[in-house]
Amino acid sequence: MMEIQKRGASLAWMAFLFATFFGGLGGAMAGTINIGNGAGGSNSTGTNCPPCDPVLVGSGTNISIEVQGSSSIDSEVLLAILIPNNTTNLFAGADPLGKITLYGAFPGPSTGTGSSTFTGTGFGLGSGTATYQGAGFWGTYNTTTNKFLNAFLDSNFNNSNNSSNFVAFENSLGINAAVFGVYTIAITTGPLAPNNGKVGLVDIQIPNGLPNGSILVALDDTPNSSTVWTNAGGVNHSAPEPTSLALLGLGLAGLGWSRRKKA
Repeated sequence: MMEIQKRGASLAWMAFLFATFFGGLGGAMAGTINIGNGAGGSNSTGTNCPPCDPVLVGSGTNISIEVQGSSSIDSEVLLAILIPNNTTNLFAGADPLGKITLYGAFPGPSTGTGSSTFTGTGFGLGSGTATYQGAGFWGTYNTTTNKFLNAFLDSNFNNSNNSSNFVAFENSLGINAAVFGVYTIAITTGPLAPNNGKVGLVDIQIPNGLPNGSILVALDDTPNSSTVWTNAGGVNHSAPEPTSLALLGLGLAGLGWSRRKKA
């Protein structure tokens, strides 16, 4: 009887660990930073899955960074942007981020505004295989020779941010990505953490959007961060459905026939 009780206790403990680990993957029990499609978007917190990691964010003109579980931000959050097949500094030293709106308890009213700047320091950056080139640019992340983003930047991104997952997303969009141009931007937010069942949220406008297939990942600045999972965002520009294209072709053909008949 005692043996059965011990075995039952062991199984219960294993179930707890299993739930805790996978709860972290989903962001329910552990610290998580998610990318969403903006405070007013259909998936603002990045938790409406699937698809997730990356969460689809359309043209990338409006994205959000959500803080949930045991995660928190002391004063800044890092936004890493990976652009497929980009080998030179696309932004030419100009910060692409526009208005930044903060939500201390989302959903709820905004609680202030933030600011952003390119950075090559902090957040564990600086001693990976990449060499910082300035203006936020770290050169090219080769999907063949590099595996994990954290080794490339020497940061605390989790291992799901790797070349296999990045390339799989590009393939889903019909993009053959051999390399990614990598950029890092520090966003000043002040303290931000989940509060009474609501989450901290950073809404970011990117006026010119981002190239199709761009990947976005965020990271908090908390020392010995409790964040164990980061769900990326993926830019997927909308395109007409094949049926719509066929109907458009028929419409144009009909227009041509009408003109010929009148002539």
